[in-house]
Amino acid sequence: MDSRGLKRGRLGAAAINRKIPTTGTPVCGVQAVGTLTIAEPVDENNTMNIGGKVYTFKSSNDAEFPYEISLGASEAATKLNIVKALLGTDSFGTP
Repeated sequence: MDSRGLKRGRLGAAAINRKIPTTGTPVCGVQAVGTLTIAEPVDENNTMNIGGKVYTFKSSNDAEFPYEISLGASEAATKLNIVKALLGTDSFGTP
């Protein structure tokens, strides 16, 4: 045994697994993070796939169904519309 009371050698993993709780809520859960990069101009009816969902870009203010994203008057407006669609805060989408 080592100084922490764990068996050494081949049975060490089994001893460690007995000391790790297997129920309850994880204490150190981490939300997914990342950067979405679009490398070319986005046109109407272009699509992107995020989390198994296909989002379709529609001309300005034509998006009216879940998984549709309105092209904004500017790049910043389009980015905001993407975020709203992903969060489900675009008044017709679901997160």
